[in-house]
Amino acid sequence: MYRGPIVDWACRFLLDRQQEDGGWDEVKAVQALNPPEWMTPGRIETRVWLTAYCAHVLIRFGYAEAPGTYCPTDFLLAHCDESGRLAGYLRATWIALPMLAFYPGPDSEPFRRALAVVEANYSPDWEGAYLAWLLRCTQDAGLPADHPLVARSLVNLERKQRADGSWESEDGEEFAVSATVEALRVLKGYGRI
Repeated sequence: MYRGPIVDWACRFLLDRQQEDGGWDEVKAVQALNPPEWMTPGRIETRVWLTAYCAHVLIRFGYAEAPGTYCPTDFLLAHCDESGRLAGYLRATWIALPMLAFYPGPDSEPFRRALAVVEANYSPDWEGAYLAWLLRCTQDAGLPADHPLVARSLVNLERKQRADGSWESEDGEEFAVSATVEALRVLKGYGRI
């Protein structure tokens, strides 16, 4: 796990903006920039995916139990339907997998239900960047390469590599480099390269 001043400052920035309910929200100043819907402050859909994302980052860099923080799991589970899907975007559910694997744990009902939601909604038609993002979350949640969702996603990610060696981004061609870096990172992490 990488640690250092840059990571410490970034994680402290996130921790300083966590709300008392355990969640995060986009900063209000972003409204002046006419943000896309998924970045609009105050929307529960924004708060859920952003909370899942912030919790994932904090877990990845060893800040999940930093002093003075609130439990993001409580916020996420308060905005979860009976199937295990989080409110809003499907990706919020898979982004939350590392948090749910950390607490309440990989054998918990919330983790199993969230994983089942992702498996039931999985599409082999997702862009490479989308698959890489999913795989980064499954990897950080501790799912092995032979887990059915992971194995299927790895095969589809490899199949989506383009002739020039890159992967397509859901955000357009100008983000192909980022998509390619993320794809290579998860393929390496899962021992495929």
